[in-house]
Amino acid sequence: MKRASIATAIVICAIIRPAPCLGGGAEVVFRNASPGVVLIQDFEGHGSGVVLNRSGMILTNYHVVNTPLPLEVTAEVFRGGRKTTATFKDVSVHLVHKEYDLAMVRVNLPPGVTMQPIPRATRLPATGSDCFVIGNPGGVQGEALRNSISTGIIGAAERVVEGKTYIQTTAPINPGNSGGALVNRQGQLIGIVTFIISDTEGIGFAIPITEVKTDEFIPPRERRGDLQKAREYERIGQELYRRSRELEGEEREYALALAYIAFRLTLAEWPNDPSPFNNLGQVYVDMKEYEIARHFYQRAVELDGGESPLYLRMLGLCWAQTGELDKARRIWKQGMLRQGNNWALSACAEDLAITAMNVQQFPAAAYYIKWSLALHPGHHERRPFRNNLYQQAVNQLDGAQANLIVNKTDDFSFEELARFTDGAVKVPERIDMTRPARGEEPEDPAPLPRLGPQDGALPAMTGEVTVILKDGENISGSVFRSRPQSVTIQADGALRAVRWEQIERIEQEGRVLFPVPDDDD
Repeated sequence: MKRASIATAIVICAIIRPAPCLGGGAEVVFRNASPGVVLIQDFEGHGSGVVLNRSGMILTNYHVVNTPLPLEVTAEVFRGGRKTTATFKDVSVHLVHKEYDLAMVRVNLPPGVTMQPIPRATRLPATGSDCFVIGNPGGVQGEALRNSISTGIIGAAERVVEGKTYIQTTAPINPGNSGGALVNRQGQLIGIVTFIISDTEGIGFAIPITEVKTDEFIPPRERRGDLQKAREYERIGQELYRRSRELEGEEREYALALAYIAFRLTLAEWPNDPSPFNNLGQVYVDMKEYEIARHFYQRAVELDGGESPLYLRMLGLCWAQTGELDKARRIWKQGMLRQGNNWALSACAEDLAITAMNVQQFPAAAYYIKWSLALHPGHHERRPFRNNLYQQAVNQLDGAQANLIVNKTDDFSFEELARFTDGAVKVPERIDMTRPARGEEPEDPAPLPRLGPQDGALPAMTGEVTVILKDGENISGSVFRSRPQSVTIQADGALRAVRWEQIERIEQEGRVLFPVPDDDD
């Protein structure tokens, strides 16, 4: 499945550029307004944005720039009094709207370079009046059709959708138009093109520029969405992802594309949680798009604080698949120093064993693979590979080393590894660093693992629970998510993450759910 097909699968759009006009037809409106609309691109696809000021502030849809991928902005600019087209890579998300799908993007312009903003209307347009959409719809294979304009009328000047006011328009809107400009006959910006309703024609929606208040924008890290929607989208995405692993060919690609959309919707509602980034990273790994996946896992690690060994393991895998083995090894070693999720810790050790074998560091390979087996034996599909790797590595050791590693069962450490690793002999056949065939992949690394502090998931919990902390505080609410290092409780409309070592026990209707009683093991 190509990146273009994924971008096309999302029924949310983008647009081009506008400026001043005395009133006229599409030709005059486009000539005056289009320099104020920009093209916003990343590895996944493209969208549009509208110039707010000469110094490079852009207004666009949040979903266009809600990504860990590097952004590029292409715009018509003035340099030394002459108009030219330039692409800028020093681009960052500055602020996001508290409720609307809007973001302000800052483009760091070189000295002497300016942009042309579009003048803004001060009131809503009249229903039935002419309007124009300017933007960058997708063309063949998703390539942006820059500087495009479409015409229509205002179908409804104030249409309320899910409690928010939008301008409804009949002007054609296509994928790639999101974040673009809806302008009137005077070339004034009246709205930011945002979405269409699928399976309909001539029904598109734009956020009224009159609704955009500067004081309603906040730093991206403070953005909060609908948690219930996020959980439902996440559940749908995980089900589609699991189904994709049972399918082949086009059916598998279709299921992956649907899972991608569900995870993107999760990200829209909960952009500051690591899980949606982990989920999207896993989709791209399955597509072998490791460079893109790396950015998503990097963001997951940043939001998680580097605590999850699963996120670190997958980030290391992406570095390895793009040829950066030194970075991969450093990441995997970081992962092995974390707590919880023994499958991920074991996978980090296995990856280190493979890379050690490939550079003929046989003692290190033997130690790592034995460490891996001690952490988690792996599923039955994986055990022959691990056992073969272990045997090959041990066969290269001298008698003392082999005796030590064969009899070792616990207390593994990097300090002992440093003392153990010296000497090497024969060169075995090189081991393929690519991941095993899809049929051999263990089933554990689902997109969003819900793991407890030990190796395994907490008992399924629904309804209200009470978390009793060791300092005597009680927290009553529902479990939003459990991860290797913490559990997140939704209480009084807010989320609170509590580390496992702070918890005395978790109860539900008098029953102790954590620590897990012996009879539940």
